[in-house]
Amino acid sequence: MTKNPLMKSWNNLLWGNSVALTWTWGLGLFFAVQVAIQFGFNDLIKFATIDAVGLTIFGLVNHQIVKKSQNPEEFENKFLTQAKSFKFALLFYQFVAITLTIYCLLKYITLPLGIFSFLVGMMLIGAVIFLGEEFPIHKIKYLHAFYAVIMLTAALIILNSELFSSESMISGALSSGSQGLKAELSLSPGLLGWFNDASQYPGLYQFKNGISEFAYWIPVLLGFLCGPWLDLQNWHRVVQINKEGGSVAKSYIIGGLIFWCVIMVDGSLALACHQFGQSHAGLITSLSTIDPSSLLYPVKDTITQVLSNYPDFNTLLGSYMVFIGLAALATFDSGYIAYKWYTESLVKDAKGLIFTFIPSTLISSAIPWFTLCIVAAITTMHFTEFGKFIASFDADLIQFFRFELEYYVAFFASFFLVYSVCFYRKMAETEDSSSKFSALRLFSTALSSIAIFGIGYFTENTLLMAIAAILAFVYGWICEAKKSSSKAIPTEAKVLSQNQNINIEEFRAQEIHYNSNDALPNGAKPVSIKGCYIHDNWFVHQFIPTYQDTNSVGNVYFAMYLMWVGKTRELFFAHVIPDFDPNKSDYLILTRSIDHKFQKEINEFTEVLIKIRIGEYNRKFVTLEHQIIETKTGDLVGKGKQALMFVSSQDYSLIDLPQEVQQAFIPYVGEVKEFLKA
Repeated sequence: MTKNPLMKSWNNLLWGNSVALTWTWGLGLFFAVQVAIQFGFNDLIKFATIDAVGLTIFGLVNHQIVKKSQNPEEFENKFLTQAKSFKFALLFYQFVAITLTIYCLLKYITLPLGIFSFLVGMMLIGAVIFLGEEFPIHKIKYLHAFYAVIMLTAALIILNSELFSSESMISGALSSGSQGLKAELSLSPGLLGWFNDASQYPGLYQFKNGISEFAYWIPVLLGFLCGPWLDLQNWHRVVQINKEGGSVAKSYIIGGLIFWCVIMVDGSLALACHQFGQSHAGLITSLSTIDPSSLLYPVKDTITQVLSNYPDFNTLLGSYMVFIGLAALATFDSGYIAYKWYTESLVKDAKGLIFTFIPSTLISSAIPWFTLCIVAAITTMHFTEFGKFIASFDADLIQFFRFELEYYVAFFASFFLVYSVCFYRKMAETEDSSSKFSALRLFSTALSSIAIFGIGYFTENTLLMAIAAILAFVYGWICEAKKSSSKAIPTEAKVLSQNQNINIEEFRAQEIHYNSNDALPNGAKPVSIKGCYIHDNWFVHQFIPTYQDTNSVGNVYFAMYLMWVGKTRELFFAHVIPDFDPNKSDYLILTRSIDHKFQKEINEFTEVLIKIRIGEYNRKFVTLEHQIIETKTGDLVGKGKQALMFVSSQDYSLIDLPQEVQQAFIPYVGEVKEFLKA
């Protein structure tokens, strides 16, 4: 942990730079090109600011969440625990982000340059595997600092070119006078003049009215403000910054500023290339048949076309490819280690059937996943060729196969919005409350949202695009989540021990619902499980054996008695802790030991009562007593005990009695007085 103030500031700067570079994936870099040329320089500033503010807010909010945790490991465990319910959204989000970035590199850089996509894909796989293995999360900030130095150099070369001004970007003067030597440094008037002229550029596309323009920016605003909340790379950084004792807030403020500058440089270069291309015939060759005045008109390859078709710009083309390549590489290497970090936590101690056939190391490996991203990117890049075949049957369908960046944007502006908002709610909620969202409802809302967005996109109806984004965002805020809270447990009763005196009057038993009108013994109380009741201190389950419970001789097979006891125990749990789900719970209930004494033989159709009660308990273990009674005669068929222990569902380590179990058992201590003997 960094303690020196100077070192802390340096560490925050390094992490801020890493945050900025990992967020400059294809969506930001190439959408900035589209916005600058299609809508103008002022809208470029608007887009860059929205994106940078969304990134900064993510850091500021998480800074407050981090402070609520006692240590970095607790925060990391909280994220990994909450993320289990959103693993589909988190992994799919990461898949789309990486695929999108690869797609942009291939579609808007290598394709115009005539470079084979397959070779670029192989190069990316090799580079990412090497960097991902050589630079784990605690070293990645130094690698990204190296990227930043080279990118800054490339940016200065670009800004100092004739694309912006015929003068040098920075001019200096040295003079002497009565006061001694005087040095002056200033930005080139030509460069400043270019930015002034750029602010007057109207853009290729003109919205029909102010409402249409306002509606267009709604999904952009919501998508980029909420985007970081599903990005594993950002969560990985928040966890690591916290572990190193850095400031999440300061790192993300720095990251937001650096990111804004990167986007502005990229967008400004796009606008400069577009203006230069318009004044030099033949530099820009349209690869689309779409009307340039259409909202769907693609211009994201403008920089590559202008710099590659003008001989004097060969140096600038190299600088641009270095600038874009390193920005994308920062996303790839971070995505590689973030994917491994998250999936390793998912497959740890996993018992799914899939792990019988596939090793967990293969599932947590980022190599197959990254390869799949490259295959998906290359496939979607060549959708146009498939569209030509479809067009031979229906010419109107070809527009669906002109695969562009906006197809990917639709996911972040609609589909992922509902998941982002709900995941924020999960991370921001207090420790003593928990909410569960319906996965089916979230998916159906996300699917409806992206469908509406798609209709709006293909018809150039920005109002529908806005409705799609608002639908997902609002539903994420207002959707009901099943909540449970442990606030009802008084502080003095949070841990049970044999030496504690508990005031039973402070607790209220769970409300009993009558499920049957069957006659019960005098004094018996029906419970929420049909066929069960509480009588004379016992939880009782009525049961009738059948032929399947007997052996070849005709009497009940000895092992069946323990199966009946186990079933009755689960019914008891289903009544007192009805919301317990072993697949989602933070703890598991395991049997430490069990014994049973056989008293009498019985045959099929001999009605019995299986009775269970809490015999004794302490901080770690609960002992259940059981009896099996023949209903007709009242004879004891068998009796015994079983000891229960509670372990973490993460690593199977022994834990104290969970608060949920305490809260569920204590009310019945008041009803079953013999339990007080503990």
